[in-house]
Amino acid sequence: MEVVVVVAVVVVVVVVVVVVVVEVVVEVVVVVVVVVVVVVVVVVVVVVVVLLVVLVVVVVVVEEVVVVVVVVVVVVVVVVVVVVVVVAVVSSSSSSSSSSSSSSSSSSSSSSSSSSSSSSSIVIV
Repeated sequence: MEVVVVVAVVVVVVVVVVVVVVEVVVEVVVVVVVVVVVVVVVVVVVVVVVLLVVLVVVVVVVEEVVVVVVVVVVVVVVVVVVVVVVVAVVSSSSSSSSSSSSSSSSSSSSSSSSSSSSSSSIVIV
């Protein structure tokens, strides 16, 4: 009977440690994703500012409408691509964090049910 109690305690401790590790990993992943998104946004802002400066210089120096249209199209394409990438990264990270947290909660509930079943078996014996 003592062996059953020891096994139940070990199982509960292992599951609690796994749940804590999963939660820490999820928090680290969320922080990394936020940092990456901030860096990408800063890079996009810098690129857009540089392209706008180039556009102004081209308009002043060349005064060609075709070049202005090409530069504007390039700026719009870059902004759209970066926005799509950022949205994809944020959505994938949020879905992975929610799935990992749900799996950790289900494992904790299963550990509590296993510990309760082991304690009930001890009472029956």
